[in-house]
Amino acid sequence: MYRALLSGVTVAVLCSQAFASNPHYMPGGPATTVGGLSNSKISSSGYYNPAATYINTNTVRFQVADVTGGLDLRGLGSFLQLGEDLGDSVDRFQDRLDEFQDDNNDSPDINLVLDSVDDLESTLNNGIQRLEEQFSFTPALLASMPLLPLQLNTPWLDGPVSVGVSFLAGGRGSILHSNVEFNIDEDALTDSDAEIEPGDFISTASSLYMKTGRAWNFSLGYAQPVPFINLGGAELVIGGRGNLIMANLHKQMYPLSELISEATSDDGDVDAYIQMVQDDAMEGLSEGDLTMSFGLDAGLIVQWADAHVGLAVANINSPSVTYNTIGFDCADLPTERERNGCYHADFFTSSGKIAATEEHVMAPRVTVDAGYQFLNNNIAIGGSVDVLPGTDLFGDNSQNVGAAVLLQPNAWYWPRARLGFSKDLEDMDPTTVALGLSFFNVLQIDQSVTATFGDLFADETVDQMNALRGFKTNIALNVSF
Repeated sequence: MYRALLSGVTVAVLCSQAFASNPHYMPGGPATTVGGLSNSKISSSGYYNPAATYINTNTVRFQVADVTGGLDLRGLGSFLQLGEDLGDSVDRFQDRLDEFQDDNNDSPDINLVLDSVDDLESTLNNGIQRLEEQFSFTPALLASMPLLPLQLNTPWLDGPVSVGVSFLAGGRGSILHSNVEFNIDEDALTDSDAEIEPGDFISTASSLYMKTGRAWNFSLGYAQPVPFINLGGAELVIGGRGNLIMANLHKQMYPLSELISEATSDDGDVDAYIQMVQDDAMEGLSEGDLTMSFGLDAGLIVQWADAHVGLAVANINSPSVTYNTIGFDCADLPTERERNGCYHADFFTSSGKIAATEEHVMAPRVTVDAGYQFLNNNIAIGGSVDVLPGTDLFGDNSQNVGAAVLLQPNAWYWPRARLGFSKDLEDMDPTTVALGLSFFNVLQIDQSVTATFGDLFADETVDQMNALRGFKTNIALNVSF
């Protein structure tokens, strides 16, 4: 079973065609390292705050290419532990069954076999319930269209125009638990010729709950200073951005009884089942209806010669996109497998664990950032904080606070370095550490790792694996002149 579930991590990535999004879902470029911090020498200035594009003093800046991939994890150790415990329980059951059906056994005891069935039942019940509380995986892929985002200063306007088209694809897998029972016929146990496979007798509504989606984000922004406001040596800059968002969000349910049967039976084909899940995701994304919405972002920056403070508000008008409906009209579906998944979805919607109809609302998100530059911006420090939390496409909340140090010499032949640290105020246990490098002022590589670093050296392997919470990698080619 755990092989099939773990392969779901790749399913959501493979089914995802590059999909575009609101930037708060997944940072790209140097924002992978520095978060919402803006600086004139990094290409992600303006990513969060549309007024920050004014910080870029060059006439033109654009990305030849910009791709980010990442995977967020929860409860990986608990997931792997269930796989081991389940394997041990199945082996114990098989040993007891072989011993009971052995012709040379003078005193076979069926109660020993039934005890091993109870052990298997308890292992699955406790393990699946623990996974419902602790386990999820969220892979994502973010890419910008070639030559975008573009920032352009013109002689006809007082500030830069920015244009962007990005694509985001991702998925989220989690476990929903209901009571597990093994209804094994005692008469079958006494038949030495019977082929007993535990997965054939499992009774449970527990399921793998998959959300996948793709979205396109088309943005147009503008920033300019406000000349009639005198701040005593500081300059006030305001900016705005409009985002046309087109999304296709899909939900599907996969009963764990099917996964367990494939994983435990001699003639099971886990790879074929994984391929089926992948095909389902691809079909749902390609055939689902696109939901269109329009969002507004605004920001302002107060900047001095060597410092700035910025305030940004994303999704001012709370745009929204919708998921497909699940758990309705199950009898009308064409195949038994589709009907079975639908009935399981109906069970969990009736119990209130999930929603049959779901709308993803992009609630307003407020971010404050500040930075200070030394030695003509060869060295810079700063950070950002989300004043209000946000929710991603799949319902997970986050509220990030982070700080960064930038080493960025002016000479093009010296590499530039970025080091960032951040915390999610919604979950304070893990810490994100990120490192970014720029070569020849063109090639940008940023990598972040999120973990509860103290637990990485714990005595128990489960605690070590649970400590790893995710990673992101960005590669971009930035040009400015």
